[in-house]
Amino acid sequence: MPMNVLFIAYYFEPFTGVGAKRITYWAKNIKRLDPRINKCHVITTTIQVDKVMNGVDEIFVVPTSSNSFLGKVFKFDPGAAWLKSLELFFTEKAQYHKYDYVVLTGNPFFHFFILRKLKKMGIKSIIDFRDPLANNPRSIKADSLKRKVKSILLRLVEKYFIKTSSLTITVNQYCAELLSGFERYRKKVYVIDNGFDERYFSELPEPKVSSGPLNLVYAGSLYADRSASSLINAILDNEDFIFNHIGNINPDLEEIDNVISHGLKSYPETIKLMNDFQITVIFTSGYNFESTTKIFDYIALNKTILILTEGQLKTGALYDITKSYPNVFWAKNNVESISNVLAEIKSTPFSQVAFEKMKYSREAGLKQLINLMK
Repeated sequence: MPMNVLFIAYYFEPFTGVGAKRITYWAKNIKRLDPRINKCHVITTTIQVDKVMNGVDEIFVVPTSSNSFLGKVFKFDPGAAWLKSLELFFTEKAQYHKYDYVVLTGNPFFHFFILRKLKKMGIKSIIDFRDPLANNPRSIKADSLKRKVKSILLRLVEKYFIKTSSLTITVNQYCAELLSGFERYRKKVYVIDNGFDERYFSELPEPKVSSGPLNLVYAGSLYADRSASSLINAILDNEDFIFNHIGNINPDLEEIDNVISHGLKSYPETIKLMNDFQITVIFTSGYNFESTTKIFDYIALNKTILILTEGQLKTGALYDITKSYPNVFWAKNNVESISNVLAEIKSTPFSQVAFEKMKYSREAGLKQLINLMK
């Protein structure tokens, strides 16, 4: 039976942030993978060059409202200021298009309140939290009355979203269990991994063979709780290793001899650049729910993976993803542990054992989404 599908994403291509990646892939490819889809539309705040792109029939750019009461009250979540505009869109246009499914993605989250209107209209809804809204361990700091009140509010809001939606998605089981009301609504909560975009890996050239130093590479931002300082100190004055950073230029890295800052690159440029380096690096705070999208890119490239953690070794979602991967090493994010593991990597032959990486592709994730649209 033909279906009309709408994707609602605050961020969408050409926005380059990670929040736009998988929802853009889903929208552009769902008609290719599911012959039931008659019409695919997108609503976003991201300005578009064209209103049509491959796989998407129409993109509606709906700006946030400057006089939204909800937006003024909940300034920390831009989705709140967007809600009024979304409601107006549905009042004026959605009846004409007769959507069967609406897929909404966060972050931000407060535009999820449109679920109430969708339910009244008889439209099935799938919300994709990706990360938890209320119980994100990296952002929870209930050290003041204001923060405690905000935390309680967010838990109530998150539970309402899950209750009101037809189905809920997040990126791993740990994130699912952090969702407010998970125990009560667990039958409607599903996991779809972030995955890698297989289109950028299919025609990569063979990596360049180098007899010189081993090149480590990290693509992304660096934070206080995901610091590269211990890794850099571990390889200082060591001619066996070079650390390559792809991302916003960090002035602290520019004066170090065996550190190369490549600057910010597009996703395709990043993949091509990383393809010629031997060791890919993950920095993690050590929370179980963390499963950065980089891990899937590294697996797709079939690289040695070095995971540097502030927490316990071989735990959480990152361990679940990599435990059967043949070329992964863990170290505490301190100089001694890193030095020992780098010596182990240098003396360990790279394993060419077959690994079924396509189960972590974006296409595999989209097929899971399609299966949920019964």
